[in-house]
Amino acid sequence: MRDAVLDAVEHRVADARGQAVDAALHDAADAVEFIARGQNLLAHAAGCGGVNARQVVRKDSLAVGLSIDHIVHRQVGDAADLRDVRHDLNAAGLECL
Repeated sequence: MRDAVLDAVEHRVADARGQAVDAALHDAADAVEFIARGQNLLAHAAGCGGVNARQVVRKDSLAVGLSIDHIVHRQVGDAADLRDVRHDLNAAGLECL
């Protein structure tokens, strides 16, 4: 049952007003947001601070999707700032970031 609810949330089953069709879908959407915020908080706490002001971020939109190239002086940031390394020859090295 839980997988069906989360699958429906993933596929954005909602009416035109942006409200979930069922209370179970609404509760599942809140739970996903709550977990993501908790993981973000823990990631920042483990890194002893937020994103460094010296961090240089350049965003490029590619045909395959959004890829983010960045130089990180401190290895702290949001998951949204991670780079897509699937097509990079040094993917293992970038994974250490």
